[in-house]
Amino acid sequence: MLTANHLAYVNSALVPACDIRAGMLMTDAEAGREIRVKSVEFTMRAKGLYMPHTAHGDLVVDGIVVSSYASVAPRRAHALLLIERVVRAVCFSALGNLLEKKTPWLLERAMSVVA
Repeated sequence: MLTANHLAYVNSALVPACDIRAGMLMTDAEAGREIRVKSVEFTMRAKGLYMPHTAHGDLVVDGIVVSSYASVAPRRAHALLLIERVVRAVCFSALGNLLEKKTPWLLERAMSVVA
């Protein structure tokens, strides 16, 4: 399940989940090959959001490879999280749990400047 603005790899390009339609191609994480979308459901199962940040910027949701980014341009968002990735490589997080509840205003401001 993805939010409407969450980006997914469709037909070899990143597109918002709300633009995914039957017949488009997505990548099967286990087989590593493209599979055709059979159907798309638009539902809201729970209130709230969860947006994990990964070192490489990709996730697997329900067996399909998707981006860990949403409405922010992925390259810009990935660049903004560079410091966190570098520091985490030495075994600790510079941001800690700062991104767990919401995007901090300073990071939101930085993203709007580079967007």
